[in-house]
Amino acid sequence: MIKRAALFFISVLSVLCLNGVVYSQENERFVKYEMAKTRFDKGLVFYNQMNYLAAVEYFRQALSIYNEYHVAREYLARSYKLAGYCDSASTEWRFLYDDTASASVKHKIDVLNNMQGNYFSNEISDKYVDSFQISSKFLKNYKFSYPADIVMDNENSMYITSFSNGNLVKIDNNGNAEKSVKFASDSVLYGLDYRDGVVAVSDFNQNKIYFVDRNLKKTGEFGTRGFKEGQLNGPQGLAFDNSGNIFVVDTGNNRIQKFNKNGKFVLEFGRKGKYKGDFDNPTDAAVYNDRLFITDTGNSRICEFDLYGNFKRYIESSLFSDPRGITLSHSRLIISDMKKGLIFYNLEENSFDSLLDPKGGVIKFSRLINAVRDRYDNIVAVDHDREEIRIFTPVNRVYNNLDVSITSIDTHSFPIVAVYLNVNDIYGNPVYNLNQNNFAIIEDGARVPSLYTGYFKEVDTSVNMVVAVEKTPQMKTVINETLWSMDNLLAKVVKTDKIMVNNFNIDYWTAAEFDWSIRRTKKAAAEDDYTHGNNISKVIYNSLNSLVALNSKRGLVVYTSGILDDNSFSDYDKDILINFARTHFIPVYFIYTEEMNPDLRDIAERTGGRIVHLSDAEKTSMFYDEIRNREEYRYSIIYRTYKTREFSKWWADIQINASYQNKKGIEWGGYFVP
Repeated sequence: MIKRAALFFISVLSVLCLNGVVYSQENERFVKYEMAKTRFDKGLVFYNQMNYLAAVEYFRQALSIYNEYHVAREYLARSYKLAGYCDSASTEWRFLYDDTASASVKHKIDVLNNMQGNYFSNEISDKYVDSFQISSKFLKNYKFSYPADIVMDNENSMYITSFSNGNLVKIDNNGNAEKSVKFASDSVLYGLDYRDGVVAVSDFNQNKIYFVDRNLKKTGEFGTRGFKEGQLNGPQGLAFDNSGNIFVVDTGNNRIQKFNKNGKFVLEFGRKGKYKGDFDNPTDAAVYNDRLFITDTGNSRICEFDLYGNFKRYIESSLFSDPRGITLSHSRLIISDMKKGLIFYNLEENSFDSLLDPKGGVIKFSRLINAVRDRYDNIVAVDHDREEIRIFTPVNRVYNNLDVSITSIDTHSFPIVAVYLNVNDIYGNPVYNLNQNNFAIIEDGARVPSLYTGYFKEVDTSVNMVVAVEKTPQMKTVINETLWSMDNLLAKVVKTDKIMVNNFNIDYWTAAEFDWSIRRTKKAAAEDDYTHGNNISKVIYNSLNSLVALNSKRGLVVYTSGILDDNSFSDYDKDILINFARTHFIPVYFIYTEEMNPDLRDIAERTGGRIVHLSDAEKTSMFYDEIRNREEYRYSIIYRTYKTREFSKWWADIQINASYQNKKGIEWGGYFVP
């Protein structure tokens, strides 16, 4: 009996001890989590201030205390990417994928892998998927009966002419009919082209050319019926050149006429025939650099001229039967043949390709009349008989989702929440001109009913620029030329703009904070503080970091000898600089004095900047215009949360869903209720 009692006592004691151990372990985990959460909170403050490297340190500390803190690791991965450290970001996402096997996390890894490749795609794919159709019969008041031509503006909106009912229809980048206009009751609209906010339209029946803005408001017109200089007889295709002149395919007169941007006649060339420079029913035109291409439909060929009407050559092929539409994408002609379909002609390689489906078969149309390539590499084709627009997506992109990245969350106006984010394709190229219809926000499992996305379009287009000036002995000898160059660079600066000056050699220092004064900018740049050493990576990175959080248009201009040393990339390697600048779409320009290092050239080219020799100082004036006129790629989703301040310190989970042209993206994050 005593023995049984002793055994029972030992058993109870063991259970109590075991429970104590479990309790102790749970308590220790809780304490570690709370300590890690404190570090995470501090990191989140820096993250939302867009100071990503500072955020990295706190998120790393949080994970060193509590390694299973997945939210901290997610934010660590995001911080690395937004700070330019793509390899480190990929490592962190891989840790998470090993734990979660999440498809969304896998997508983050795929995006980072693709970003290391070719940033700016100039290639046309060889195989496409028919991904989307827009049919005239479903557009009610926006029908484009028997469409004749299509053009796209820089917001990826489409403009379609209607040969039958004379409508010019605008369709937004989501495929929604937006506007329609008819210029005369008996208009028969045919050709189109677009340049710098102006859409040119030919009226086949009225023998006129109209100019309209992107709201389809007519801003000008010219043309009368006839066969003399400046008169028209059934005009069809149109093409702007780089100077704003416009070529008109005067089909009924079998000639091409060139007019200036005010509609004043410049020159004409061509006549009916089959020989050099002759036409038989020409229909469309396209300009590539200093060359003009015409679809000579009746002769089943393409004719090439210079911009003064001098004949160069024919482009002929058995692939042509009834060539009608012609457009250009980079160095490729996109030729629409009403019987044979869509044909690509490579101007550099003198080779032909057809539009192929994923199995390698030629994609068929009823009567293809024209096609263009949009800014996302889709082919947008007009089928005349079916009265529809067909959008073809490259096979290698159709299954790739969008990359959505939260860059900051602002709760200062709580319960109004502003989520700042970037939306890119899987190759890191920005996706522009999305609106609230492209986004959905889910907060703590509940969909937010109303969003606003117009913030960045309403921000004044002020410019914030950092000018970095190398202070080495070789640069001292050209300081006067440098200051003269700055006169060109800053000639258009206004009081809403701000310029910072960072000088550098073995280290860097801020010689002038952001300021609108050109005089003070030049004074700071003229500092007489020269020594050896060129730590250019440090000044580039920190200059970019000064620009990241600003809502204005941003750019970095570096004055350098172009001669680097062993320590020039000791702080940040070239790829980190490129990734950082590109992630935040900040171009880096270099003005060099002696020789251009290939790494610096690479940075300029891959961030959308330029390089200019100091002797060409007048060319620097274009830098300011390019920075100011860059398209806005950032988004701010603003909404009212259902939470109140009674939820203070509560973590609110956010999920953002984005969709565009059958592609989808997802991002998640959150904020602490203030």
